[in-house]
Amino acid sequence: MAHRYYAATGAARASTGKGKDAAKRDDPGRAKSRQQTLAWLRADLALRTLQQATGKSEDHVEVRSVLPIWQKNDAFAEVREPKQLEKSPAVEREGWRKL
Repeated sequence: MAHRYYAATGAARASTGKGKDAAKRDDPGRAKSRQQTLAWLRADLALRTLQQATGKSEDHVEVRSVLPIWQKNDAFAEVREPKQLEKSPAVEREGWRKL
């Protein structure tokens, strides 16, 4: 599970011009990174939803500890914060808003 989150964090940084490979990415490359970030986070969220449904207290604790991190991680600020999200292409915004 964590591997997707860390990959999404790296891709999010690259999509905003940050991160070690960011300078190598052009606008289409950055858009692809944002799409991949969204796909990884959606997959992780689906898994967390299933985890929450298990009824196991350890799963509930893990979900409650992980999701707030997403809300604070600076790597996702460009797609999480409304003012920043408005700078993204319109075609991408709805997917991020739904997440």
